[in-house]
Amino acid sequence: MSIFFNKITVLFKNKNLFFIKYFLVFSIPLIVSLLILFTSSIFTYSQYVEKEISKNTVSMLNQTIENVDFLFHTAESLNLNFSTNPEITNTLKKILIKKEMDYDDFVLLTVIKSFISSSVNSTLYLDSIYIYFDISDENYISTVVNGTVQIKHSLDTSWYLSYKTHDKNEMTWSELRKVKKYEFENESKEVITVYRRLTTGGVIVLNIKSEYIKNQLNKFTIFPKQQLLLLDKNNNLINRNDNENLFSINKNDLERIINNRNQYFKETINRKRYIISKINSEKYDWKFVSIIPEEVLYSGLLNLKIVTIIMVLTSLFLGLVLAYYITIRNYKHIDNIIKIIDSGKDEKCSFEEINVPVKNHYEYIEKRIIASFVEENKLKFQLAEDKYALKAIELKALRAQINPHFLLNTLETINWNIISICKKPTPANMAINCLAGILKYSLDNSKDGTILEEIEHTKNYIEIQMFRYHEKFDVEWKYNEQLTQYKIIKFVFQPLIENCIYHGINEKEGKGYIRIELLKDYSNIRIIISDNGKGIREEKLEEIRRTLKDPPKNFSEHIGLLNTNKRLKLEYGEEYGISITSMFNFGTHIYIDIPAIKK
Repeated sequence: MSIFFNKITVLFKNKNLFFIKYFLVFSIPLIVSLLILFTSSIFTYSQYVEKEISKNTVSMLNQTIENVDFLFHTAESLNLNFSTNPEITNTLKKILIKKEMDYDDFVLLTVIKSFISSSVNSTLYLDSIYIYFDISDENYISTVVNGTVQIKHSLDTSWYLSYKTHDKNEMTWSELRKVKKYEFENESKEVITVYRRLTTGGVIVLNIKSEYIKNQLNKFTIFPKQQLLLLDKNNNLINRNDNENLFSINKNDLERIINNRNQYFKETINRKRYIISKINSEKYDWKFVSIIPEEVLYSGLLNLKIVTIIMVLTSLFLGLVLAYYITIRNYKHIDNIIKIIDSGKDEKCSFEEINVPVKNHYEYIEKRIIASFVEENKLKFQLAEDKYALKAIELKALRAQINPHFLLNTLETINWNIISICKKPTPANMAINCLAGILKYSLDNSKDGTILEEIEHTKNYIEIQMFRYHEKFDVEWKYNEQLTQYKIIKFVFQPLIENCIYHGINEKEGKGYIRIELLKDYSNIRIIISDNGKGIREEKLEEIRRTLKDPPKNFSEHIGLLNTNKRLKLEYGEEYGISITSMFNFGTHIYIDIPAIKK
């Protein structure tokens, strides 16, 4: 190992530039890839874990609600029985107001109490049930003792005070209490008391074992350090799960959590971030809150970080070894190439004196470097010729650009001379102005424009043709102004209208008619150019259609039609272009389909 590092030291002293180059080439891409992979893995892992936490927590809270809501079923069932059986209610009321019961009353009370006690005995969560009617201020029925119980002699009276002082409009409420059922018990037991007012006047009191609820919450605890809180409608803490890692939460933090309208969110408590999920019981307005430390998200990332660090260090070591090996192997070849380049600067050096045998790709490079000396002057000469040719092309392009401008200025001069001679505008002025407009449109280097610009250009062309043919034909335009803002490649209308004039109307006796119509169909625009000219024979029409579908490389007929169709397909795709219908001696319809693209 010491020999290895000694060689590295020598390498850095003499060949450090090559070594660093190879080291960076091998190491940086691999390290960057690992870092990108690590970053994306962290993001993907965090998103996945957070989504799973949200999904599992909401599912867990819904199950908890179902289990807890089931606890209220007993109170609802008893309330329903007393509401729908007035005979039982009236009988119990009579028994409770009596100071002494006879045998029949005792038997009936025993039967009713057995029915009530069966709810307690058949469940694991009920501690006891009390039934109290407003008609009796002293007695109530309890599943704890046989017979009736006098309130003044009862060990548990806090429920009675809560009932008497509670809002009478509230039918159901709950609270956390501590009660003693028997005098021999040393400590009071914690119960969750649920109150259900009777419609007949009175209350059913269910004392639910707090330990049972706590066990239910413990059972649904699925994450480390997770807290599950059970709150009543007044946001008082009724119960929570057992967890040795539970942290304290103050009233202000709890109120902030409750007041947050989101069901799933993150909150800072005691300078730490927590993932909060909460859900309400629609029936009884209890709230269930899950609080999970955000660090749970990143507990699984520690191993990923360790693996990444190991891979980065391994990559650095491998890059170091490979850079050392390749530098030692290739340095002498590079050094030889440098010597050849330096020798080429000596005018006395001849290529015959440099003999390079070809054994590998580096020696092949050395030989090619020697050959490059021979070709260097030739390349310089060719480069000079190319620069001259490029200058000539640029000059020719500038001249070609000057000619149309010169022609445009000349037309403007002629136009004003005609006006000055005739003392007023003439049809010749109109033709010159139209021709000047066509030249300006053609000088614009953009390949496309708006339909409105194409229409204006085409109107200039039509005016010139009407001037030439002495209004042998009429032209009708039909389109919605909104369609004129869509894009179209330039010089589409003109060659097709030129075909209408030369091959249709010009060959027909009488006045001709040309109609240009623009329609929009979903995402396409259709342009229809119609004339009542000579029309096309069926055989010729089929030939034109075949040529439009599969144009030859060199064509001499229908140049305007075929050229326009090819430009449309190249610009917009094979599904767009030109189609044609015609009837001999009746006229021709040309259809142009383009996509509806706004400028």
